[in-house]
Amino acid sequence: MLAIYRILSFLLMPVALFFAFLVFIALFIAISNPLLLLPLFIFACIVLYSWCSFRFLILGIDQQKSFKPSAKDWIKVNAYVAIVFATLNIFQSISFLSNPGLIEQSLEQLPNISNSSLPPETLLTVFKFTLYFMLSYCIVLAAHLGLSFYFLKRYEFLFYKQSAE
Repeated sequence: MLAIYRILSFLLMPVALFFAFLVFIALFIAISNPLLLLPLFIFACIVLYSWCSFRFLILGIDQQKSFKPSAKDWIKVNAYVAIVFATLNIFQSISFLSNPGLIEQSLEQLPNISNSSLPPETLLTVFKFTLYFMLSYCIVLAAHLGLSFYFLKRYEFLFYKQSAE
């Protein structure tokens, strides 16, 4: 199970880096549009979860270094937000992909879609690719979340020692 957790962790990191970049860009946009603060918060939690759990794997499980108890809290709190994100995205992706008419309706309702320089077929392809990517990512994230809780419990002793960091 540790090998699977390691593979999933390395799969999550490039996406987390991309999300971190998006969070950084969206932070400036959210200053003028407060409606973006909730999605920004969710993506920031996913980035923090990915980073903290990766750090727990490399430093804690592999090198047996101890952490402050707050490190476990950081992983768990951000994991709860990631669970909600993964669950909602899995159901959303499945519902869109199982009913292609919904995808076309959604694209038609987007503002400025008629002014787009891209043909509708290209937009449909990009939308479907995004759905498949998010479905795959959220399944990997959900599996990683389950394994994280398992390993947090199994390596609980790493969070009780005084940290040397």
